[in-house]
Amino acid sequence: MSDRTRADPAARHRTRWWLVLLLIAIGGCAGALAVLGDVFPQAPTVAIIGAGSAAGALGAAGELVRRLSKQEEPPHASAARAPRAMDVDSRSPLFVGREEDARRILAELAPLTGRGAGRGRRARRGSGRREAAGPLVVAVTGEPGIGKSELATQIAYEVQDAFPHGILRRELFGAPVGATRAPRRPQKVLTGLLRAIGAAPQRDDIGLESLSQLFKTRTERLRLLLILDDARDFEQVKPLLPGGDGCAVLITSTDTLRDAPMYVHRHPLGPLGPEASEELLRRPAGADAPEPVPSAPGDLAAIARECGGRPLSLALCRGALRNGVSTRQPLEELRRDDGEQLFSDHGVAAAFRLLLRERPEDERLLLFRLAQTGLTSIAPWAAAALTGKPEPDATALLEALCNRHLLRRAHREGGPSLRYRPVKELTSILRSSAARELGVAWPERVRWSHRRTVRAVDRLLAAYARFAEDTAIDRSPPEWGFTESARPAVPEPDSVPRLREDRTPAEWFAEERQQIQLCLQLEHSGAPLAVEWRLQRALAAHCRAGRVYWADWRAALERATQLALRMNDRHAYGTALLERAELAGNEGHHIRAVELAAEARAMLAGGDERWEARAARAIGVNRYRLGHRDDGERDLRAAEAVFERRGDRWWLARTRCNLGELERFRGDYERAHALLAGARADFAALGDAEQTAKAGLLLGEVLGHMGRELEAWLTLRGVRAALEDSGGGSWYRARCLRAMGRLDVAKLWRQYDECDLVLSPEQEKERERRLRDFVYRGTLGTFGDEERVAGLVDAWRRRHRERVRTLLGEDHARECTGGWDDAALPHWSGDGARRLRADRGEWTAEASVGGVEEARRLLVEAGDEWGGYRTLLILGELRLRTDVRAGLHDMEEAAAGFERLGHRWWHARALRHAADALYRRRHYREAEEKARAAVLVYRGLSNLSGRLRAQVPLGYALSALGENRAAMEVLEEARADALRGREEGIVPDALLEEVENAYDRVVGADFPRRFAGTRSAA
Repeated sequence: MSDRTRADPAARHRTRWWLVLLLIAIGGCAGALAVLGDVFPQAPTVAIIGAGSAAGALGAAGELVRRLSKQEEPPHASAARAPRAMDVDSRSPLFVGREEDARRILAELAPLTGRGAGRGRRARRGSGRREAAGPLVVAVTGEPGIGKSELATQIAYEVQDAFPHGILRRELFGAPVGATRAPRRPQKVLTGLLRAIGAAPQRDDIGLESLSQLFKTRTERLRLLLILDDARDFEQVKPLLPGGDGCAVLITSTDTLRDAPMYVHRHPLGPLGPEASEELLRRPAGADAPEPVPSAPGDLAAIARECGGRPLSLALCRGALRNGVSTRQPLEELRRDDGEQLFSDHGVAAAFRLLLRERPEDERLLLFRLAQTGLTSIAPWAAAALTGKPEPDATALLEALCNRHLLRRAHREGGPSLRYRPVKELTSILRSSAARELGVAWPERVRWSHRRTVRAVDRLLAAYARFAEDTAIDRSPPEWGFTESARPAVPEPDSVPRLREDRTPAEWFAEERQQIQLCLQLEHSGAPLAVEWRLQRALAAHCRAGRVYWADWRAALERATQLALRMNDRHAYGTALLERAELAGNEGHHIRAVELAAEARAMLAGGDERWEARAARAIGVNRYRLGHRDDGERDLRAAEAVFERRGDRWWLARTRCNLGELERFRGDYERAHALLAGARADFAALGDAEQTAKAGLLLGEVLGHMGRELEAWLTLRGVRAALEDSGGGSWYRARCLRAMGRLDVAKLWRQYDECDLVLSPEQEKERERRLRDFVYRGTLGTFGDEERVAGLVDAWRRRHRERVRTLLGEDHARECTGGWDDAALPHWSGDGARRLRADRGEWTAEASVGGVEEARRLLVEAGDEWGGYRTLLILGELRLRTDVRAGLHDMEEAAAGFERLGHRWWHARALRHAADALYRRRHYREAEEKARAAVLVYRGLSNLSGRLRAQVPLGYALSALGENRAAMEVLEEARADALRGREEGIVPDALLEEVENAYDRVVGADFPRRFAGTRSAA
């Protein structure tokens, strides 16, 4: 963030303090005058009046400060980072006759857009039970084909500048008549909306009420326009409403929405008037402009009457007229329809049949096949697969259909046409009518046959499989696999689709995911099972890369497993099992993950040994997360050896990250630091920014445990920025906030002050004083030996230069400082130094607790129960410093939560941490109970270091209770096991020393071992 950006809040902060000082002055005057009235009853009346006036001014000033503080409250973190979405179709050039409707809706939106006059929001909302807080909701209702969606689109473009966080449109498929699919479930819609604003849930089994509340919370500070198109009723819409009073919602529905609350402004939409209907029929647009509209006198008015003023029927008739049809033909078709009530519009079917007959054969075929697939949108390359034509030819067909209003362009206005949407009403006609009923000639019906359609679907699946695979590999090449032969051979599509240069693989998947799901439900020939296997695996790979769509991820891998069995492909089956194991581990199902990975390793044996190593890594990770840390390490070491031998740098770094995390929990922070720093350097060299940031997150947590708070802060802050900029989402932000909140603020200040002494120009005098004292001590006050004095000065500077490097870390020292080239001392420099100075405002106990509280909220909102309890455990440790009971309550709640989730290791850790805290607060009996329970859980795990750490507070607590023999027995066992573990390399030196010091203290040694010198083994 630039200094200029920071300047405004700082200025407002100073202004507020001036107001506070003024408030204090007024209060002092008021108090003095009040005392004057008591001490001197004969004081003039004016003095008493002055006291009352001052007291009133005091109250007013207090209220002013309160309001200013409230207004300057920093926005919700998600609000600042929410992406600006623009998910709305392009505007139709045939929008006529709705000027008054648009004006009325714009007037309703005026409090948010500033366009036109309007009363205050609170007054406009009438006497409904909803208060001023909350979105402004407008509903457009009317029959199908009446122009509701187009009116909403036109309004969206008019007010887009008033909504800096963008416009989101969601199709709800609620119309009961002519529906091509079931209404969308609110849970699915909410999940997509949350993902669009950068708050994707981490689980798919979150209930509707929780999702709705999360969406309201995350939109409280946003200015967002939400279009809910084709709602079934208000009950479908109600959970989808955002929570911010800066948001607006446009609803379209064929229902009257009489069940909507009073705060919803309903706008029934009727047919176009005769003049507007004729204007629509006459209006030129785009490439159609040079073509005349042939008409006999009165024919256009007659067509308008027969169409009933419905824009869709009129647009279709206009398309037929523009195609060279005389006005008599539409009239004859409309009048011959005998009042057929398709979609409550007897003109739609007739006008559509007329226009369809006049279009070229390839356009008709594309429209028919698109309707049969049920796709809700299509890209040119997919249309090419459906028609068997080159992509440029398919694009021309799509554009021609749009020009005749048989398709709609789905893109930002002024940009390229990336996607096209079918018209729901026309799709329903195509799906429910036979080719003969639509006027398709006999020779052409062969191309409309079921057999030809199935072949077209096969081509579409092959194209999706190829495109999905290529983009999935682009997102994370190492995670896809090791050998090309692992991909079952499939027929190549007629044309190979390519990703546009301005699109990323993640953006492509976000656009195509729903279409992939629809394609997988279509009837296809079933011959190339490998096509579907590869598409299902690519779908899962995209979900894994973004940690999104967990239900889709799970279903895709389960289906891939079934397909591999049907294909009798051992390698495909093993691959699917392995990826299912990795998913199960991510979901916290560690026992199931170990089982799947073990079966996968057996299936993958005999091929590239890296597949077996990857399975061993999955087994090791899930074993240590179950608490069997020592067994897990053996599997991870075996995988590490294979990746190192084969020179697979990416998977080697990934495995070493897992080993570093394991060593961190074991307490060997030096070894963990070496592993994680090396892995981060490897990821950076390979150009993998995301994995570099993730390794940095683990490294920052380890640095905090090592007492290197300042370097940890800088590392974690950089990781948070990198992950947020890359769309890492709230989950990683929560991890960073949790780790940063856990840092010791006192150490942060001491380490910063130590650097500031060396680097700040303002500390020049203090540096000179300390340097003189150092030289004085080194020369015993005799400064005559200039060479010795110069040597001491150089040594002092060299020592402080190295100390700065150590405290800041090598990388951060370069970002925050300058002047390292000469022998003098360096100095603060650049944006890094300014950011670090600004960060000092967050180095308070209150800010630490607040950051960890926000981290827990984010994790709970994202559906990460385990992460929420882990964060609650840290929150309890922080609260213990000021409120023992509140802190212990949090830790006990975390322990109970881990037990309920079946996480035995973390249950034991929570009990151990609670025992430590209780012992330090001299609650010895409670500490003994918690520690004993922790030891009991650890005995059921392969986790020696964890058990030793629980036995230490147990021994201390027993000793404090006077049960010295029991304490000695506990610590003697711990000491013997620690010595054995040290020999086996699974107990770090620091833990062995901690156990021996506890033993010496309990048995009555005068000094801990580290001060007592050597001591006999006896």
